[in-house]
Amino acid sequence: EHLRAQREQERQRALEAEVKKAELEQRISAEESGMPPTPTKGAQWKAALQAENQVAAEMRKRRQQEDQLRPLKERAQLALKEASKTRDEAEAEAISVKVQHLAHSQVEARFFAEAFAQEEAVKVKAELEEYTQCRMDELAKVEAEQK
Repeated sequence: EHLRAQREQERQRALEAEVKKAELEQRISAEESGMPPTPTKGAQWKAALQAENQVAAEMRKRRQQEDQLRPLKERAQLALKEASKTRDEAEAEAISVKVQHLAHSQVEARFFAEAFAQEEAVKVKAELEEYTQCRMDELAKVEAEQK
């Protein structure tokens, strides 16, 4: 990059020297011939050279800006990837927590269902024992009356 810029500068200096030489030669010949100086090809060439230099400077400036922005862009892409990875990990963690919560809720629901069933079984057993006792009392009463 440095050598390229140095080569470009040397080329421009050489072109400028040629332009000056041509202008001087034209002035000398104009003075010798007694004619007033006219705009020369050298002056036009010099203007073209200046425009070319300006375009080259703008291109160098753009390349330098691109070189400066490239690391920033790479860091931004890396940060985006890391943020995406973090988001994915957080979503996976949230799903895991939901699964654990559902499993806990299912165990708890099963526990309450079994407790309710057991409680109902105890009630039915008590009612059945009471009903059986009543029938036994009635049966004993009927047997006592028959004797």
